Amino acid sequence: MQNLITTGNTPTMSSREIAELTNKQHRNVVRDIKAMLEELGMDVLSFEHIYRDALNREQTEIRLDRELTETLITGYSIALRHKVIRRLHELEQKAAVPAIPQS
Repeated sequence: MQNLITTGNTPTMSSREIAELTNKQHRNVVRDIKAMLEELGMDVLSFEHIYRDALNREQTEIRLDRELTETLITGYSIALRHKVIRRLHELEQKAAVPAIPQS
């Protein structure tokens, strides 16, 4: 699993992590996200982020807040929804715990 990623103070989940949790191909999760955002009238570009893969190539992922992640996964199976919602709760708990300053 990836480390906690936040946009502002809001924990987000990446399309790569959603793909991993749901055992779906990343490109298919991205397709589903793009269709969802288009239907909601939202600009997908504002959710895209660049990361470097294992070969140090720039790749694109999409980061969603809890509400959009839940909106996306309501179309998936009950077991997959549960898995992703459990992970969202973990991310929120990590975001709620203040970081311990290192001396």
